[in-house]
Amino acid sequence: MSTTTSPLENFSGCHDGILKHIQQLDQLASLVEQDSSNSQVKVLATELEDFYHKVIINHHQEEEQELFTAVRTALHPDPIDLADAKLHIERLTKEHRQIEAWWQDIKPTLKKLAKGKAANLDKVIVEQIVTHYAAHALFEEAVFLPLSARLLDKNGLSALGLSLHIRHQEHLIPAYI
Repeated sequence: MSTTTSPLENFSGCHDGILKHIQQLDQLASLVEQDSSNSQVKVLATELEDFYHKVIINHHQEEEQELFTAVRTALHPDPIDLADAKLHIERLTKEHRQIEAWWQDIKPTLKKLAKGKAANLDKVIVEQIVTHYAAHALFEEAVFLPLSARLLDKNGLSALGLSLHIRHQEHLIPAYI
């Protein structure tokens, strides 16, 4: 994490990458519909399967464990902003669970496609993921992150930044000989 970048900007930047991959999921569904034996299908399915586990799940956990906690425990919040934030946090968390549930529904198909096996990717679920994730990210960008910026003072942002920095460090366990 850059020292000149706000932790809230890092969350925003992460959405850009996630949305690009979510669009690849839509592209994968189209490719599978045309010809599931296409060599690009195997590559895309493998990338998306990895991306989901390495990025999307971690992003949701970081938001819920770090950002949402920081916002809920802001030191000097406006009571109306804090009430709004709590409602938004509930909404965003439910959306995370829904997107994850849809992903679990297509996971067996992605695994088959990643192994080069023929499978039908549920276009309806893919469309739900694509549409809902775009709306989810837009709501976070337009409503929740600006609200978070208002609620978190300089110390709150610093604490969030440190928390995220620590979270991203490789955990080294000291060994004694």
